[in-house]
Amino acid sequence: MAMNEITVNILGRTIFYYDDDYEAFRATVDFAGEMVDVNLSFDPDEEELLPQEVALLEKIYQNPEKWLETWKASIKKDLLPKLEENPNMRRIKPVLFEQEYALDNISIIKYEGEEFQIVATFEEIEPEFENDAFSLGVSWSLKNGCLSFYVDGSLLDAFLQEKALLILVQPKKKAFRLRCGEKAEYSFAHDMYYAVVDMADQEVSCYFALDEDGMFPKKSIALFEKVYEKADLFDQMALKVLIPKIENEMREIRKTIEEPDLTVGDLLDEVCLDAAFFRPDGRMEFLYVYVGDRYDARFTVQGSYTMGFTKVLFEVTE
Repeated sequence: MAMNEITVNILGRTIFYYDDDYEAFRATVDFAGEMVDVNLSFDPDEEELLPQEVALLEKIYQNPEKWLETWKASIKKDLLPKLEENPNMRRIKPVLFEQEYALDNISIIKYEGEEFQIVATFEEIEPEFENDAFSLGVSWSLKNGCLSFYVDGSLLDAFLQEKALLILVQPKKKAFRLRCGEKAEYSFAHDMYYAVVDMADQEVSCYFALDEDGMFPKKSIALFEKVYEKADLFDQMALKVLIPKIENEMREIRKTIEEPDLTVGDLLDEVCLDAAFFRPDGRMEFLYVYVGDRYDARFTVQGSYTMGFTKVLFEVTE
């Protein structure tokens, strides 16, 4: 390839770097108040087409607010009603789209024999499950307007066809009232029940996997109720397994989250129980989170009601 970076005349002058994984020149930039990833697709055999993509990107940057509203309006008017018609899809009302989705990515792409297209992708701001954001996208042409829609990365028709082929046992929309007074409600998108409860003096997101018959989480909730009665004890049991893990790997933790001065004490003062997962076979997980300056450290303590906690998994999110 003849180059690994280009300069695009937007927001002053922005440098785009080539990424082999994406086969595109990429940069993270401000677009109408949203920080988004921008991709310019690139084929080394068609290097002469890159200036056309750059020109297209520069053109939409002349009025980003207009384009943002155009893409959003197209999704609300034409895409959301199509999803509403599909019985296997979550319901996304226009007002929820406005409140819960934000522009995440803009890509300039070219299909063989077709004109350049702008694909604008919107993602959930706070997905119910970490790293599982649902996305909606629209493909646009300056010449012909809206061309197609994307749902979770797939073209709309292919996505709906795949959903239509699913054989689903439709659970009742009945909610479970927990003994603590909170209500556990079903999430169709994730096929689990969910509730936020005050547990071990912390506000904890609790997830209940369905029983083996795929209908209700009676066993998972029964497990939760037993654990909840001794929540402080189970929190202490989990921390008893977690703390040695933190102490043994503190050097690696500091390096990974880029906080060289962080001490074990500082981390333990800030770490909190954020979520708990309960399964019908007695297994459970407690998720502890440390919110850092740049990265969040997440510690998942795994175990069962009968055996206690035995394993810790560590990951970092930005």
